[in-house]
Amino acid sequence: ITFPYTQTHVDMPDEEKDKRGIDEYLIRLSVGIEDYNDIEADIIQALENSKVGVIS
Repeated sequence: ITFPYTQTHVDMPDEEKDKRGIDEYLIRLSVGIEDYNDIEADIIQALENSKVGVIS
């Protein structure tokens, strides 16, 4: 999982990011060849667990 706005495209001017639809809310999720249902279940589980809070 990456956040292009602040990671991979951080050096790109904001105007160019806007043209390409890259905003601070964009999340890039790169997955392998796992079954779609497994990926979906993992994402749902992660989102549910994120509601609990951040442990540092």
